[in-house]
Amino acid sequence: MKMKLRLGCGVLTLALLTACGGSSDVPEARPSAVVSGYAVDGAIIDGTVNVYAFADGIKGERLGGGVTDGEGFYSINIRAPSQPVLIEVTGGRYVEHASGVEVTLRDGQRLRSVALYESGQPLAVMVTPLTHLVSALTEFKIGDGVPVDGAVRQAALDVATVFAVDVMSILPLDITDARHASSALTDEHLYGFLLAALSSWTAWASEQNGVEPHTSYTSIGLSQILYDDVRADGVLDGVGVNQSGESMALAFGQVSLDQEVYRAALAQQMLAMAYSEVNKTGLTTDILLASAQNLAASNHAVFGGLEPDPLTGEPPTIINVEPEGLYHNGVFDYAVVIAGALGAETVEFDIDGIVIGEAVDPRQPTFPIDTRTYPDGQYQIGVRAIDILGGESYAQFTINFDNTEPFVNVTSAPLTNQATYALSGTYGDNGAGVRSLLVQGQAVELNEAGTWTTEIALVSGHNSIAIVLVDNAGNERHAESVVALDVANPLIDTAVGHGAARFSNGDGTFVEAPLADQNDGMPLYLETDALDLNGVPITPSDLDANGIVYFVFSATDPVVDDVASAAEDITVRMQYLRNGEVWADWRELSPVDGQYLVPLASETLHIDWHRATPLDQHQIAVQVEDGAANLASTTFSFTADFYVPEFTVTDVEDLNQGLFPGTAFADRGNLHGMTFSSTAYTFTNDTGKSYYISLEDDSTHSAINIVERKVRENLVRLKTTTVWRVGLVDNATQACPTVTAFQEVSDIANYTAGGWEKREVSAPTYGDPEMASEDAPVAEPSVTDWSSVPDFDNDYATGLLDFPDVFQTTYRYDYVLAQGDQPTGAEQLQPAFVSGWEFFFHETPEDIQTCPDVRAFEQREEFAYESESGYPRNVLSTFDESADFATTNFIVVDNDAGTLVIPISGWYRVPAGHSVTITKFVTTPLLTVYNDTSVAGSDDAFTSYTPLNYDRTISWEVGRSLTLTLVHDAGEDNLFAMPTRDIAGGQGEVTYQISR
Repeated sequence: MKMKLRLGCGVLTLALLTACGGSSDVPEARPSAVVSGYAVDGAIIDGTVNVYAFADGIKGERLGGGVTDGEGFYSINIRAPSQPVLIEVTGGRYVEHASGVEVTLRDGQRLRSVALYESGQPLAVMVTPLTHLVSALTEFKIGDGVPVDGAVRQAALDVATVFAVDVMSILPLDITDARHASSALTDEHLYGFLLAALSSWTAWASEQNGVEPHTSYTSIGLSQILYDDVRADGVLDGVGVNQSGESMALAFGQVSLDQEVYRAALAQQMLAMAYSEVNKTGLTTDILLASAQNLAASNHAVFGGLEPDPLTGEPPTIINVEPEGLYHNGVFDYAVVIAGALGAETVEFDIDGIVIGEAVDPRQPTFPIDTRTYPDGQYQIGVRAIDILGGESYAQFTINFDNTEPFVNVTSAPLTNQATYALSGTYGDNGAGVRSLLVQGQAVELNEAGTWTTEIALVSGHNSIAIVLVDNAGNERHAESVVALDVANPLIDTAVGHGAARFSNGDGTFVEAPLADQNDGMPLYLETDALDLNGVPITPSDLDANGIVYFVFSATDPVVDDVASAAEDITVRMQYLRNGEVWADWRELSPVDGQYLVPLASETLHIDWHRATPLDQHQIAVQVEDGAANLASTTFSFTADFYVPEFTVTDVEDLNQGLFPGTAFADRGNLHGMTFSSTAYTFTNDTGKSYYISLEDDSTHSAINIVERKVRENLVRLKTTTVWRVGLVDNATQACPTVTAFQEVSDIANYTAGGWEKREVSAPTYGDPEMASEDAPVAEPSVTDWSSVPDFDNDYATGLLDFPDVFQTTYRYDYVLAQGDQPTGAEQLQPAFVSGWEFFFHETPEDIQTCPDVRAFEQREEFAYESESGYPRNVLSTFDESADFATTNFIVVDNDAGTLVIPISGWYRVPAGHSVTITKFVTTPLLTVYNDTSVAGSDDAFTSYTPLNYDRTISWEVGRSLTLTLVHDAGEDNLFAMPTRDIAGGQGEVTYQISR
């Protein structure tokens, strides 16, 4: 059963009493103090700032929080003892210095700072990419055995030494803001240029990865990699760990990271930002030069103590504006473009090695040349560019001077895929005027602007085009242009085999197989901690080692009629589509060892590519273009089940242990039917992506009440006694026998086999034991009626009374009272049984008198209860009363935000990087309160047959297990479309108890 959130202080009982406004023995409040500062990677606006305890060197209790303003400023009141603290910024947005692109902090991205807080004293702390390094270095040092306070101080000092600025307390200035113009380099400006350098380098790295600056690769993204780099081994060396915990070279897309990137390249980018047009401080490269050189020359332990290379950087790149070999006459400005982050401090021109002068403006280098001062002919224009670091480049470009004859230039491309081709160019007449232009023998119309265009027919392969220009003086210029026709499309080859993949069975299991071009049979099984590169180099081995799936292919241009584009002239592009809709537009790919790799990662596809359901179709369109504009294309496709990776909830806390023992036994009834917080489960979302959880309690809770009982008991048996009685016969000699009074006897003489034997009444019998509810229970059933005792043997003695000449009496008789074995004569005349009585007078023997038989030997049964030995007695015993009870509800608290998480259709969202605590509430059953206190006494006069009960021990056993069902956050509307994973949290049970 899914438990739903139920809010209100009535549910939160004692454990959360303080949060609901109650208090109990609250200690005196600590003095409050303000923790404040600026969050800067560019000013982070609307960022969430939280202050945490850091006493154990790990992120602990949240002490307070707030939001940054439009300048990145934060201010938070906290009440806490003196201790190390961690300040963390998540969310919000900033503007990249180098590009002006606004960047929103993604799920899981953060900046941190650490500091030593003194209770009641204000604390000012910056939060920047460089304080993020301090935090990482602090954590490494703590793990290496340095005490927390010492680690914080040492790490801050190390980073301040490397970058020559107190990164923790100095406010970095925005160098793109003219309000910060200055003639002197202050610490604030230097800090600003350091952060701007990170922005500049990531803009450059974006271009190396074929994407627009700061769309996928950002300075905040680089900060996360730098953190992991330092946290791994305490050194900024471009070495981290992969998913298996093994060392791994880190990269920013296709750009490798190492010490020289962190010191030399960063130093270069400081100068580049000073050189760039976005720098509004007025501080120039020569003012920043010493600081840049110091950084590049650092051999600090943070860089592994390695000696640096000299700071030279990439020399300027000289790009010719016009194609080589063109003709010029008269005076013209020869121009070049100087590319490179540092531009050039000087640009010098020469002709055939003879210097002719320097450009007035090195940013837009041109120099005037008068061809009339040179003989007609071909020359080499030399250009030398020197940057602030002394980096020097020199290039020569071929040019023709012609001051007498007409000239013609071909400016159209020498390679095409069009069989009917527009050949074009320029011409010059040297003042004589042009009479005609023939191309392949066909006249071409000349434009007044000095240009011409004509269509020509090409065949596959190389085509030689004859050109003749004639001026009005009859001078002719003969030229030849070679145009290659390439009609063969380039080739895309995936035979090398894509990366290994897992294919989902839909139930959390998978099968492994190589990725195919189209993967429509089964969705990919993708765990959400492997959806970003996060410093993983784009190489097959590194992607495989980190569980990142990828497509790979090669692109070539076939040679047809001796024409093909070289590898460097082939352009490879990709775009990412979802369900046929473009999510990320075309961008160029760079080869890795001759192959093109497309990892399924946020940096290469789209930052939100993973916010998709299993039904969404992902497509990667690939386009290859050769130098002749021939195209080849293919599409890789897949669907995906995104699973939250498995993890273990190890922080399980039993709550309210003091609630039960703290309740007086007399008040135990208050614990029945009570809702209380039983268990807290705390964990951090370290998957790198947000997910949703729903909660189910699969444990069984039970309550047991051990009750003492006192009762008087009587164990009896029913005694059945047979009673005999006999009525003695008055045996008159002349009258029928009559019975005199009955009397009870215990034995009787019975006639048998010619003699008399004594028979005794049978002994009493007893029934099974029975419980009685009184000391002397009334006999049940009642005494039976008297009934004749059956004959023992139907054998009777014979009696004869004969008085001669008078009368004679004869009869049979039995059952007589006797003192011994032989009855006396008197006893024979008073038997209890007489039959066959006859009487006659001797005078009239025929006149015989008879009498009815007389049976006066009777028995009946009498009943009575007799107590067993030892009964009645008073008995003290116990019995158990038990009942099961259920989990009532849960609450989920985001520890980083300091707020309750409100469920959406029973699902709670856990942002990446956030710690959450789930609190389970249970409601105890309504047990009977037994309160007969006399049970606890020793009253020997106790006589109650109604049991008296008194509670002795009541225990509540609460199961600690909890099932979390997790789904990847693909958007609130997609909750129920996502595959789920179940995680068990907690095991065993906890017992709460109260005893008398």
